[in-house]
Amino acid sequence: YLYNSGEISGGDVAAAVLQHSIGFAVGGGLSRHSATAKGTITKNAPSDTATVFRVQGGKALSGELGSRKLIRVDEFGDVSIQKTTLNVSVGDTAHAEHFQKLRPGSTVTSFEIPKWMEEFIEAEAIPQLGYRTNPLNQGGLAPKVVDPTTPGRSYELPSIWAEWLQEYAIKGSGRVQ
Repeated sequence: YLYNSGEISGGDVAAAVLQHSIGFAVGGGLSRHSATAKGTITKNAPSDTATVFRVQGGKALSGELGSRKLIRVDEFGDVSIQKTTLNVSVGDTAHAEHFQKLRPGSTVTSFEIPKWMEEFIEAEAIPQLGYRTNPLNQGGLAPKVVDPTTPGRSYELPSIWAEWLQEYAIKGSGRVQ
């Protein structure tokens, strides 16, 4: 449970950046329940969240090592995300299922984020092709749309986005399959 007074606290840089980028304040430390600015507790409806997926481990069909384990899920379902460039898919399992077939022995790690965060990723994402010369790449901080010819929606997120995912991941929602 979280009481949100409407103020950014604890040096919450990511929230301040997000507030500037999307035009409204957000509170960190979300859980399956959140609070209004007046302090009342409200339960998040399922449509208020989106699922993030990452295929980790295994081996590529070519014999190369599989994807690094950058997201850890503890016994409470809370996620810990390494601050680095992160390849994920968002929304449905289509891309994760496709990619997992290419990485035998891998697992799919998933967790929930607020729906507004999914929309923010999608709104800021630009194609991988021509990324470096695209003025919308925000100095290399914009998400990249990757694997556009495969099922689902997949992104390569710069490390700042990994920090934001860590901060806004809904507590207790992490799973490894």
